[in-house]
Amino acid sequence: MLKGWVGRAFLPRYNQNPVVKAHAKGALWPYIQDIDIYCCPRGRTGHLVTYATVIAANGNGVEGTYMEDTGGWDLTESGERVRRTVLKLTRLTDIISPGAGQRAVFVDMGQTPTSSDFYVNYLYPKWKFFSPPPIHHSDGVTLSMADGHVEYWKWKGRETVEMPRELFPESPSVELLEGWNDYEPQTENGLYDLQRLQKVTWGRLGY
Repeated sequence: MLKGWVGRAFLPRYNQNPVVKAHAKGALWPYIQDIDIYCCPRGRTGHLVTYATVIAANGNGVEGTYMEDTGGWDLTESGERVRRTVLKLTRLTDIISPGAGQRAVFVDMGQTPTSSDFYVNYLYPKWKFFSPPPIHHSDGVTLSMADGHVEYWKWKGRETVEMPRELFPESPSVELLEGWNDYEPQTENGLYDLQRLQKVTWGRLGY
């Protein structure tokens, strides 16, 4: 959470009063200055932010998704285009095919993100260890799409829900995948869950 739509002020060790006084509140704070908006009421106790942008929505660079030397830093680099699909989004006009109703912007993680966004691989059928599948609201995930509507997805694969996890030592209430290893689904339903999220993040699969 070094940069992006939320900042260090929302890390779990803070409480609400310091957030209001702190400078590093993120890019969205000038527009939404209500602390409660950043956190799902059913999120983990002590977490001031439980939402994250999916990494394709103006997030950091992911291998194969952006054009080199097109921006001063990774948040501004232009997205690679595959036919009519722009992978890494930096403006709404990038969203052509699939349309805005099929491209995710925010995901409800139920806990503080370990980065400024929710990381989803493009080139590989693997979950990133620091962005495990959110298990929230009855073994599912809630996504906010670019057209403004919200969808709830219940995970189909048991391995998606039961993926081994451990707590992050520096923030004991934040979960990572066990051993800090990426995880490749071993079942048809587990792969379905991952690929469904990859498609709504990037607009397509990269493999």
